[in-house]
Amino acid sequence: MEVSLRDLTLTFGTAERGAGIYSIANNLEIDGCTFHRNVATNFGSALFHTNANGRCRIVNSTFTANNVVRQKGCIYNQSGEMILDHCTVVWNTNQSDVIGAGIINDRGNLKLNNTIVANNIWGAIFPFASDVDGDYTSLGPNLVRALTNGTVTIGGGPILTREPMLDELGDNGGATWTMMPLPGSPALGAAERSPLVVRDQRGFPRPARIADKPTLGAVEVSAAPQLYPFQQEVGVLSAGDGARDFGTLLPGSSRTLEFGFANAGLSDLTGVALSFSGPHAGEFSIGIPPATQVAPRGSTTFTVTFAPASAGVKTAVLSIVSNDPDASPFVIPLTGIGNSVFADAGSTQGSAVWNRPEAGAPPRALSPTANATRYDVVSFSIERQGQYTFTCDVTPFGQWENYLF
Repeated sequence: MEVSLRDLTLTFGTAERGAGIYSIANNLEIDGCTFHRNVATNFGSALFHTNANGRCRIVNSTFTANNVVRQKGCIYNQSGEMILDHCTVVWNTNQSDVIGAGIINDRGNLKLNNTIVANNIWGAIFPFASDVDGDYTSLGPNLVRALTNGTVTIGGGPILTREPMLDELGDNGGATWTMMPLPGSPALGAAERSPLVVRDQRGFPRPARIADKPTLGAVEVSAAPQLYPFQQEVGVLSAGDGARDFGTLLPGSSRTLEFGFANAGLSDLTGVALSFSGPHAGEFSIGIPPATQVAPRGSTTFTVTFAPASAGVKTAVLSIVSNDPDASPFVIPLTGIGNSVFADAGSTQGSAVWNRPEAGAPPRALSPTANATRYDVVSFSIERQGQYTFTCDVTPFGQWENYLF
């Protein structure tokens, strides 16, 4: 059995073990999830995994404020392979006198990479730290404050033991709540690039350049300002993404899309300016402008309107200039189509041959052949020679309009 979970919040679960997830899967993939305030009686307040031949891989996920009552472990790996990459496991508790509050590796194979495990507390009367209990392999840099009842095999990168300096769990963008590193956090720039983890838990890109060091844990933060553009209902945009498509419109009409950008850095994002370039730059415009300065963790939105002046495929590039040292200008390709094919609703029957020998050549408009009433079905057939025939039946309501194909 294979299970994949992405962008979920698992909270207020209760169970004897595995209050968030109890897994016996051969392959369990967890990406971009937050486990918060789950309570287990015995083992694994957030996650219990047991499969000697199985594999559990956890990426860009946050575990905090989960609690065990009688035994131990926010994450309990009873058997099998478990890998945590760019995860944050902090402030989980075990209120018993059994050692182990963070990650427990019983008889499995635990591997950590670019992960923060800190401030996990056990003890019925006096609090004691236990972040990892059992043997584990450090595949790269990690921040693990307290190791109990086990040894660590160094596979790469240093192991930090300092206070991670994280903000409380909150809405920092993305589908799930996260914990942002604060200014001065040792997690900043302490990770190594992981080829399989190119974004953080919120969907914000990890550094692409080899010279830039990512942040440990689930959230990517830079001391410098960081501009992360997004499109509403789409998400964060990355360099190299395809063009933002405004669809097909009649010349003289328009369509507006909403965009924005966040500042994921720890310094103010300033000097923001937008401009268009490209062969059809004049057919794209800014409607509502963005703020020219964005504070750390802040965001702003703006709108872009496409209004084709003629038929054909239209392209332009939107450039966003700022004081981001790595992404200025950030360019967003734009595209849309002006289309002059329409059905004149004054006809009951119409047809036209659509033969486009050259890319971008406008199709022919249909001509009315008869009068119709407001209750008639209007039928048109458009043929692109040698390829297909498209037939459209339209019943108008209220008044005749032009129908776009």
